Amino acid sequence: MKKILISGPSEINNACGWVGHWLAKGLAGGKAVSIKLAHETRGETQNRLLWALLACFAEQHQYGGKLRAVEEWKIILISAYKFDPSGIVIGINGEVVNLNYSTSELNKSQFSEFIELIYAQGSEWGIRWSDPAMKIYEEWGAQ
Repeated sequence: MKKILISGPSEINNACGWVGHWLAKGLAGGKAVSIKLAHETRGETQNRLLWALLACFAEQHQYGGKLRAVEEWKIILISAYKFDPSGIVIGINGEVVNLNYSTSELNKSQFSEFIELIYAQGSEWGIRWSDPAMKIYEEWGAQ
C-alpha cells in the first residue's frame, strides 16, 4: 500500500501527480486500484502516551469507590470525550451500554484533543504524571 500525507493546499498538485502515477502503474499491472482519503491516524508515540497516562489514573485515583484498571479508565475517559446520548443503549440484560467508547476511530487531531482532555481531568483530580508518561509526552511534543 502506498501512502502520501498532504498537510497543505500547496501540496495538492504534487499529490495528484503522485496518485496518477500509482493509478496508472496499478492498472497497467492488471490490478484493481483503490484510493482512500483519510485524516492521518494517531502515531505509535500518541498510543504509548495514552497507556502511560491511563496507568497514572489506575494507580492513583478511585472511581465509583475503587481503583479501576487501565482499560476501564480508557472507557471512562473516552466516554467523556465522545459522549453522545444516542450511543447509550440498554443491553440485553438491562445494563447500560455506552457504544461511544472506541478510540480507534479518532484521527490524529482528535486523538490529541483526547489526550488534552485526559491531562485536564488528571490535573483537576491531582494526578501526578509518572516519569515514563512525562518522557513520552516530551517525545511526542518534539515530533
